[in-house]
Order: sequence, then structure tokens, then C-alpha cells
Amino acid sequence: MQVTPFGINYATRKLLLDPIQDTELAQALMDAYGDNRAALQDMQKAQRGAVVRGEARRETRDLGDPRSAGWTVLLNAQDPQRAQWLDAIQPLAALRGMKGDPLYYNGEQPYAWYDWVSNNYSPLDADRPFYILILGGPQQTPFLFQAFLATVAAVGRLDLDSPAAVRAYAEKIARLENAPAPVNQREAIFFATNHGAIAPNVYDPTYYSH
Repeated sequence: MQVTPFGINYATRKLLLDPIQDTELAQALMDAYGDNRAALQDMQKAQRGAVVRGEARRETRDLGDPRSAGWTVLLNAQDPQRAQWLDAIQPLAALRGMKGDPLYYNGEQPYAWYDWVSNNYSPLDADRPFYILILGGPQQTPFLFQAFLATVAAVGRLDLDSPAAVRAYAEKIARLENAPAPVNQREAIFFATNHGAIAPNVYDPTYYSH
């Protein structure tokens, strides 16, 4: 095999160096080591067949896959039914690969939400889940907090009447996604609500989506 060096002589339009056989190049490199040639050959023999530890493999998260990007739920810590809600969502949590404890909203005021993110959803935590499903209505977790949290995560909400309804929903999703051939085609429904002003010149986030 011939090795062709890069570069041309612009005056003559010819290569700076003529192509050379790879064996000749290897011999020339070995000869260039002079008295160190024998030591280099001994080193090559010692390392032949050895496994060299390289850089650790870097794994990137697929943000389109909840199991890869991370998935969790958020509940109101003061909700007396929080344990029932959490138990009811387990079929979906298992499907999405939820790890660890859920997140809890404790009724913090807006001025404390930055601290909530720092303490509960720190950007410095590489394993923090990207997907967050809020369980409960705006009485448990306000829309404004959801909108704030959506600046750092992919946030959704499931607001059903009872834990039994949540479990039925979770089991249906798991059953459909695990089916060999889903019977229904996927459809998306888009709608907007408008809760209007919550104070003079202060509007609920849903006002801007109407």
C-alpha cells in the first residue's frame, strides 16, 4: 500500500513528497529512533495483546424516551390521599421506569419556587428525571407552579376524580403500549382553557393559551 503525503508545491503543482510504500515508511520511522530502536521494539512486544483502559463510555439520555430521560410524579404533600394516588399510578410508573421517590409540592409561594427547584430538582443532579407527571388538580398543585416547573422539565398533569380512575387509566396505557398490535391509532387533541385574571394585571398562565 502506498502512503501519499499531504501538501503540494504551488510553484510546480506537484506533491511535496512522492508517494512511498507503507513498509518503507515504517522502516524509515524505525531507523529514525537510532539507538532507541531496540527499546521501542521491546515495548511493542510487551504491549502486544494487552488491553489498554481508555476513556469511560459516555452515555447520553434520549429525551424522547421516558425510560432513558427519567420519569416521575409530583403530588401535593398535604393531600391526605397522596399515598392512594401514588399507588394507583404504579402501573404507569413501572412502564416509564420511575426510580426513587416522587416529588412533592408543599404549597410554597411563588417567591420560594426557585428554592424549591434548587432543593428538589437541582440542575446539578445529572440523574434528575426529565418528565414530571403532576397528579391532581390545580387545587393541589396550581397551574402557575406547573408553568414555572415547565421551564426546566417536560411537565404534564393527570387530574381524575379518584385513585380508582387513575389506576384504570394507568393500566389501560400499560395494556395498550404492551399490546403486540395496538387496536387504536394514536390521535392528539389540542384545546385551551382560560382562567383569566387572578389579580389586577396578573393573569393565570392559561390566559395566554386561549
